Amino acid sequence: MRYLIPALICLPVLALDNGVTIHEASGTNQTGRPVSVFRAFARGEFSGTYPKPRIGGTVPAAWQVDVKTTWPDGSVQQAFISFRLGVTANGSAAVDFVADANPCHLGNLATCQAAALNQAGMLSYDTGGGAGSWSATWYGSLNSIEYSASARTMLGAGSWRYWMRGPVVTAVIVEDRSTALSHDFGWEYTTAWVAPANENRKSLHPVYELRFYPDPDGAGALTNWPGVEVDAQIWNATILRFQRFDSINLTLKTGNAEAATAYSVTGKSFHARSRRHKLTWSGTAPGAVVMDYNFPYLIHTRMIPSYDYRLGVAATLADGDLSAYNSQLGSDEPQWCDTNTSFAGNWRKGVGTTGARGEIALTARWYLNYLYLMGHSGVTTAKKKEIWDKLVIGNADAGGHAPIHYMEGAATLTYYADQGADNAIGRPVSIDARDIWASGSHEANFSNPKTYVCEAAPCDGRLTATANPYRGSWFADGETQYTSHAPSINALPYLLTGYHYYLTGTQFEAAFGLATTTAGVGSASSTSARHGPRGIIFNSGVHRATAWMHRNIAWATILTPDGEIEKGYFKSRLQNNAAFHEGLMLLTGGAHVPANPACPTYVRSDSTVRTADMWCAGRHNWQARDGAIPPGNPTFVATMPSVQNQNDGLINGHRRAPGYWLSYVAAVWAWLSRTGAIIDKDNLPMMKHLSDAVAAHYAGRVLVSPSSMYQMRVDDWGWGPGTKALCETFEECASSFISSWTLSSDMTNAQTSLVIDHTDWEDTGYSPMNTAWARIGNEYVRLSGNPQSGVPSSGKSTVTISQRGVWGSTATPHTAGATVTWMPGFQDIWAFEYQGGYPNLARAALALMADAEKKGGYSPRTAFHVFSEALPYQRYEGNPQWALMPVERVDNVQARTEAGGVTLRWTAPSGDGCRIYLGAQPPASSNDAGDVQAAGGARLQRHAATGLGPGEYHYRITCGTARAGGRVTVAN
Repeated sequence: MRYLIPALICLPVLALDNGVTIHEASGTNQTGRPVSVFRAFARGEFSGTYPKPRIGGTVPAAWQVDVKTTWPDGSVQQAFISFRLGVTANGSAAVDFVADANPCHLGNLATCQAAALNQAGMLSYDTGGGAGSWSATWYGSLNSIEYSASARTMLGAGSWRYWMRGPVVTAVIVEDRSTALSHDFGWEYTTAWVAPANENRKSLHPVYELRFYPDPDGAGALTNWPGVEVDAQIWNATILRFQRFDSINLTLKTGNAEAATAYSVTGKSFHARSRRHKLTWSGTAPGAVVMDYNFPYLIHTRMIPSYDYRLGVAATLADGDLSAYNSQLGSDEPQWCDTNTSFAGNWRKGVGTTGARGEIALTARWYLNYLYLMGHSGVTTAKKKEIWDKLVIGNADAGGHAPIHYMEGAATLTYYADQGADNAIGRPVSIDARDIWASGSHEANFSNPKTYVCEAAPCDGRLTATANPYRGSWFADGETQYTSHAPSINALPYLLTGYHYYLTGTQFEAAFGLATTTAGVGSASSTSARHGPRGIIFNSGVHRATAWMHRNIAWATILTPDGEIEKGYFKSRLQNNAAFHEGLMLLTGGAHVPANPACPTYVRSDSTVRTADMWCAGRHNWQARDGAIPPGNPTFVATMPSVQNQNDGLINGHRRAPGYWLSYVAAVWAWLSRTGAIIDKDNLPMMKHLSDAVAAHYAGRVLVSPSSMYQMRVDDWGWGPGTKALCETFEECASSFISSWTLSSDMTNAQTSLVIDHTDWEDTGYSPMNTAWARIGNEYVRLSGNPQSGVPSSGKSTVTISQRGVWGSTATPHTAGATVTWMPGFQDIWAFEYQGGYPNLARAALALMADAEKKGGYSPRTAFHVFSEALPYQRYEGNPQWALMPVERVDNVQARTEAGGVTLRWTAPSGDGCRIYLGAQPPASSNDAGDVQAAGGARLQRHAATGLGPGEYHYRITCGTARAGGRVTVAN
């Protein structure tokens, strides 16, 4: 008899099933319907293989896989899987994915790609009216002067590239990225709109995504689908050509000889830095379907954060957002939402507006509504389609209205010199190409487009034009008006659909945010500049700006297909930020520590910014602000704080360290590092060292004393008493800002006031956001009123108590001379409502950091549970925006083998019983429905199998969204 700890196969945390469910939503039988599912897969699931589709357990006759991104281990991360589907009216089809050595039914990659349509084949594609009976053409007119851009003409001119390539579907992006931009068009305003005199007035850039579904095997078993899918896009985003067209008419014509009008608008204001598109078909469109993307599996991939997928949300979860969407749009459509000056769909146009908003989160609330409801048995298919059409696609399209889209128009700039000589034209503006330029409100101050082609009504292209129509009523101008509250508009829609429009939207969001801060490193007191082309996102006072832009840059990195230059560009900016923040936190064991952490040669100046070490740049921020760099950072203070000189009863000149606001950064870093999708220079996940350090800081703050979780809100934390040095322990941290006095008179157990021999009581404002507390002996009390520093100016202070015996303590009498300790406040009002608030944001961050590396004596996972118990009234069923849980794991797997038997033991994420597969062959699919159910009831679980012959056996253990797998050998 022996115990083995078998090597685990690289299949971390697989879900129950990798499949999707396609619901028929048109009320008609659909036969041979073309389908291209864009799917994210777990790391290691398809390693050296491709995800072949099965419909109801049967592999279709023809299928095709187009891999877009891979995990760092080379396994499939995101791919299109295309096939033909038959589904009955109002029925559904379950589609899952199993491994195959080839990417299509015909054979290897070369064979599959050779079966795709070439240029001639696409141009002659027959949609039922003869060879070439399809079209897609934008027509635009102003003052009766009309221009057009034809997809067929652009395709014939060679302005295209493959997007999917095989026998089932040929998809291409039709776009002119040459220096000529020869298919762009526009007008010039003199005293009226006229034909443009110069190329720089051709402000509109046409782009088409075309999908052709021919006979997939050439045998006639399936015929050409009699339609071409068209995503027709029109961008008013070209830098150096910014104009507003005040009353434009746009028409999209499709069909045989452009006989059909697929889309038409008249008299619209098309402002610079925005985009529009129309998804349609030239020819016959298939019937509508709605897809359940399998929320637990998306969580299992770790690309989606670890939301509580077991949350019992009501079928009405999305109703509030649907109602707001409908009322805020009114008669507008999402991407022409000009009537309402405050909202575009559910997005707030004043991006910098504060408050608890649905978009200020890792994932926008309306997108989460669909993730939670797409598999809800109590929601009809029609309702799911409405939620999809409006809250997901409608809001994604409304985001095109935001003035954050900057496409390079210069013919001489290199996009990302470190990776290649690719011209920047046609791509989201790069701060490599424009290293001293800034977007948003700063753009007029740094080189192009400082001089605009039009600076007066009605064509004014300046973002700073005062009339709202010139920016579509949006205010997205920089750090305070964009990055600190930046949404993620396009990432999730792209992750679910794979449409190229949403991929470029994700890239535009990241590119805009990278360029919003000013270009140089600024003066010694200016710590928020981006260090030229390095793209540093750091604001010591608004940590949200750091968080949301790191999220958006991360999404752009993850989602951009392998091999595209934008992927390396965005990754390099993220890596620069990791280095900078490791230096800022004085982490000497991270991925970017220089040879000499003292950084003796570092100079903070624009002249060295391209070669300066970003770790040293972060370290130098201490000196830039405070004149000295601490020798270490023992409690992992996460960002360099500012000096605060106020007489508040504490130490004059004490500094501010981040409280709840740091939770934004903590959540983003934890999500990114736990995905494992982007690897840093030390071959560990990007931001891992930062996330682990913040997790240790949070755990220390939560666990240092029974009440310290309520101090999470406090900014004043992390400084040694009486000095500017960092404190050495969390107990010392607390003593540096928590003041104590002496009780002046006896108190009864019912008394609602206390008197102290002191006048200098901390003033926290005593708003709902700033409640304070005190400890008297062993009792905690909640304070009321607004005691202020130095009021009264002499004598004793009387402080009102609103609640006795809180936090599990008991109201008891106290005698004069007892110690009274003031504790700054926990925002308790937000512990009772769905909107959440900072305590619940901190809880979410702790959840995402729960499996961080333990540093010192404080466990992040324990801290999460302790902090969660401090929010007993908070519920998330009505708003899952911050309903995050620790990533589920299967730990401590052991196998006990003996002749004829195997016993597996493991630690489950909960007491729920897990499912076990054990067999001579690997599992045939990710679906564990047929696996053996193990007894639950505790986290320590076991499963015994007997009657086994000698040989090697494969096993997997599935617990919720967690899975571990391996091999074990049974001896003779």
